[in-house]
Amino acid sequence: MENQTELKWYQKPTGIIILLIVFFPVGLFLMWKNEIWTKKTRWIVTGAIALLFIASAGGDSGLNGKKFMHMNNAADLGAVIEFESNEKCSFFLTTGTLKRSNLGTYSLEKDELTFSWDKGIGPKSGKLIKDDSNKSEWKIDIGTAVYTEYKD
Repeated sequence: MENQTELKWYQKPTGIIILLIVFFPVGLFLMWKNEIWTKKTRWIVTGAIALLFIASAGGDSGLNGKKFMHMNNAADLGAVIEFESNEKCSFFLTTGTLKRSNLGTYSLEKDELTFSWDKGIGPKSGKLIKDDSNKSEWKIDIGTAVYTEYKD
């Protein structure tokens, strides 16, 4: 009888597929090392993982979690735009004792922001500005007011 070596779990196709999903760098390495699939298949899987990685890295606009505020003390007016994940945002407006909030979505192309609000209350568009004097601070110019980034 021939002497055959039993493959370890991470050398078998099922183990490699699991590692590709759970921890892709190791799965990718093992896929190429063990040569279970054809070279064409390995290149297709590598390309698909690279595309997913690039797409997920580019998905964040950099605004997620940021808050911008505009205050006009003379008019007793305060407004906040809060950016959340998945291109969702909130708008909060305070005039005297009246407080309003509104949910919406946003899109960012280059430095141009476009808003869509559920109740129609809030800015329609704006320009994202990186402050030259303070590289970590961003502003949004909506034409009638400038919203400055703040941290809680």
